[in-house]
Amino acid sequence: MTSQHLSAEERISVRAAVPASDLLYQPFIAASLLLAVLVGFLLAIHVPLGRLMETGRPERTADLIQAHGQAQLLGFAGLYVMGMTFRLLPRFASARLQLLPLAGVALTAMIAALLLRAVVMPLTSGELHDALLIASATGVLIAAASFFLIVAATLLGGARRQDASGIAFLLGGLMLVFAGEAGLVAAIRAVEAGSRTVSYLEDTAVVQIELLGFVLVLIAGVALRALPTISGRGRPERTAKTLPVALAAAAGLQGAALLSLEYAPFSNVLASLSGAAMLAFGLGLFVLLWQAAVLRPSANRLRPASRPHLSLVRAAFVWLAAAAAFMVYFGGRSLVSGDIVLQTDFDAIRHALGLGVITNLILGMSLLILPEAAAERQSPNRQRLLALALALLVNTAALLRVASALAGTRWSDDFRNLLMAVAGSFAEAAVLIFAAYLLRLMLQTRGGSATQG
Repeated sequence: MTSQHLSAEERISVRAAVPASDLLYQPFIAASLLLAVLVGFLLAIHVPLGRLMETGRPERTADLIQAHGQAQLLGFAGLYVMGMTFRLLPRFASARLQLLPLAGVALTAMIAALLLRAVVMPLTSGELHDALLIASATGVLIAAASFFLIVAATLLGGARRQDASGIAFLLGGLMLVFAGEAGLVAAIRAVEAGSRTVSYLEDTAVVQIELLGFVLVLIAGVALRALPTISGRGRPERTAKTLPVALAAAAGLQGAALLSLEYAPFSNVLASLSGAAMLAFGLGLFVLLWQAAVLRPSANRLRPASRPHLSLVRAAFVWLAAAAAFMVYFGGRSLVSGDIVLQTDFDAIRHALGLGVITNLILGMSLLILPEAAAERQSPNRQRLLALALALLVNTAALLRVASALAGTRWSDDFRNLLMAVAGSFAEAAVLIFAAYLLRLMLQTRGGSATQG
């Protein structure tokens, strides 16, 4: 069969395929899902329930809130993005991955860092707690540097084709290193100040760089390459080269402005600059929304068996539009007023992106392009019901969580905490179901490979 007779998802899968013996992406995706189920989303339930029932100690709760953000951003989203980078980059760039031993370093260091932060640190105090905080931040930086070196060596040393997505891979890795460095400095400063947790502005800056500069820049690079094909559109080559640069610059600028506000006396100019960067990033997301063409298809090139999975991808881009609107509004308001974006507004944006965009994309694109899921579709299966159930659970969770953030003080703390716990429960159920499904398929793949070997 020629490539002209392949469906869109088959062409994407063929282009993204790696040799059968090379399953490097699998441990990253498995770790991503396990950290989400066992740490990230459990904390999303545990923390608001603890506040609602007044059962947690304030200092321990502060530890867990920051640990939740890191577990979700670097564990769930970050490790997944790393794994998919190792799967897609070789085909996109027509290159063999370089410095492969560093992949194990990145995976081990990131898992250890996140488990220290979420599981061990909240149970400790004093000098041990301080040492673990710095050790966790150091582990994140080691993982970030290892990932960046693999990507840079592959693109700059072995690539036989200059693909526009390579810019996004390189910039995303660089932004992760920036976040890791800022996180380590913030941890050292917290220890010197005698604080259990990183200061609000430093934590906000690091989270924004990780979310916007790392995860979303890489998502933009892959989306602009793969999704227009599904929607019957041509690839926007010029946008694919320039948009990741613009997004990374806006994310870096906002992070730098927030860090400067922490390190120097308050300045309305710096606060406005932070708002302007958020506004610019929101406008960039609108460009991504238009050019990816998921919500304005001219055709549907997916096979009927795969079309239900597109509901998750389309939902992600609806949430992308909402997050972009939030960023333009809140960023513009900050730019004009000279005040920092409110904590509740940051919260709404992060969960619109984290739950609405990233979680929907992880589930939907996994079902569309991972070889394990594609092989499952060759025989009668329940992927259609799975996709619809996941879409219902994830988007209900996103609606509840974003609403609780946008409501702010207009709703009581108890009601907002209840909504957060319910949202976390829906999201936990969705990712648990998906993890059980995909990990079973991965174990079958590894078992088959071992048998063949």
